[in-house]
Amino acid sequence: MSRPRVEYSVRPCEETDHEALVAVYASTRASEIAHLPWTAEQADAFVRSQFELQERDWSGRRPRAECSVLIVGGRVVGRLVIDRDGVDLHVVDIALLDETRGLGIGSAIIRELAEEADRDGRGITLFVEEGSRAARFYARLGFVEIDCVGVHRHLRRAPTT
Repeated sequence: MSRPRVEYSVRPCEETDHEALVAVYASTRASEIAHLPWTAEQADAFVRSQFELQERDWSGRRPRAECSVLIVGGRVVGRLVIDRDGVDLHVVDIALLDETRGLGIGSAIIRELAEEADRDGRGITLFVEEGSRAARFYARLGFVEIDCVGVHRHLRRAPTT
């Protein structure tokens, strides 16, 4: 039996979303950090520094990318960063809090982006870690590998029209 779809909304990121976005990022690194012999303070400092480095990297490489927050029940539960400045739409990041993964939000977002891309005759590209649950998720949505960069796979979904 499948779970009911969750109602969500999307709005542009605001400065007041910073702590919520750090929490979303932290949830994507939680399993990696869990086994390390760090205090909660050390783990928090690491996550915050990595989040800031990632933000600086993306803003340098993708200055026109649009950041949005994903909201469920009035709470920020995810982030979506899209760069529409190119031949294809590029999903720079899509991340959800752990407790909201598997509820259909990511699938709905990607399907909406696919509809937009198809209308414009564009593909969608993104990077994903090899062997991750996300890699299997994107394969089910029609993405194929076009390149390999270290442990990351560069995927593309071709336009269907």
